[in-house]
Amino acid sequence: MTFAAMALMDRLGRRVLILTTWVGMCTGFATIFAAVSLSQYGYFPVLMQNLQVCAMVLIIMAFAVGVGNVEGFLISEMMPIYAKDTLLSIGQTLNWLSNLTVSTFFPIVFEALGHWSYLIFVALTFGFGVFTYFKVPETKGRTLEQINMEFDFY
Repeated sequence: MTFAAMALMDRLGRRVLILTTWVGMCTGFATIFAAVSLSQYGYFPVLMQNLQVCAMVLIIMAFAVGVGNVEGFLISEMMPIYAKDTLLSIGQTLNWLSNLTVSTFFPIVFEALGHWSYLIFVALTFGFGVFTYFKVPETKGRTLEQINMEFDFY
């Protein structure tokens, strides 16, 4: 998926790929929640199990195409040269710490809330998508000065 992201990044733009991540992940988590809910009531249990697997694959692919790869490029394109190396290190560290936090605490949350825990991820990815839509500029084909002008509105 990394190579797909690299190929799509210059064609579609960074912001589009990040928005694709949030839409794909939100859809995947909502699908898992719905499939588990329906299978608990006896609606097509085998189909719902297969749907959960497909939804998890969607989540992984969406992450890999967008946020998993693009955030490093965004940081390097949005920041001045003197700050890029430090901010890239911070960005990558935060990305991996976020992954570690989710993978560490999800089993605990899942044990406490059951399949309702997926609604937390639906809400978070939806919120991240809204934030990206309104606050993250497209950097494709733009200079640092053009990108910085967009931040003057905030």
